[in-house]
Amino acid sequence: MRESVEAGQLIDLPGALEDDQAATQAIQEAGSLGWFKREREVDFDFFYYWDTPSEMKEFIDTKWDGFEKLEDALYNAAQSAWAVADGDARLRVRLRMMIALWKKS
Repeated sequence: MRESVEAGQLIDLPGALEDDQAATQAIQEAGSLGWFKREREVDFDFFYYWDTPSEMKEFIDTKWDGFEKLEDALYNAAQSAWAVADGDARLRVRLRMMIALWKKS
């Protein structure tokens, strides 16, 4: 098994957090009005992988623009950890996710 090295955390941008909170509030309101009933909910980890730090940075900068930020210090730490592994490593970002099943009441 390969060793894992944690380089740090991405920064959640305020707009993304506000969108998540608004969506959660809307769903909870629909439930409290009796329109839907939550049947179940599951939390899980979802992973993204890249072969190089530059691939990771490009993806985050383009696909997650406005949601997550990769600070320079974290990028440099990831590059260093990857280089120590002689490029025989992958970069990974873990997202904590939640999925819920709602049924119409």
